[in-house]
Amino acid sequence: MRRKEEREMENLWKTVTENVGFIVVIAITAAVLFAVAKLGEMWAGVTSSQQMRTKKIVTIGKIGRASCRERV
Repeated sequence: MRRKEEREMENLWKTVTENVGFIVVIAITAAVLFAVAKLGEMWAGVTSSQQMRTKKIVTIGKIGRASCRERV
């Protein structure tokens, strides 16, 4: 009985460390993608007003798509 509990605890710690490692990899990936996007914006010379215009267009598109889905 004791060994079974020890094995279960070892499996638990193994699972926890694997999950933490996965979260760290995801966080690093997100940070790298964010940095690449920001560098791309800087390289392209995108201004704040251009970003706001793009966000407005995207928002209008999302609202339009949502309204079409409700009708179907």
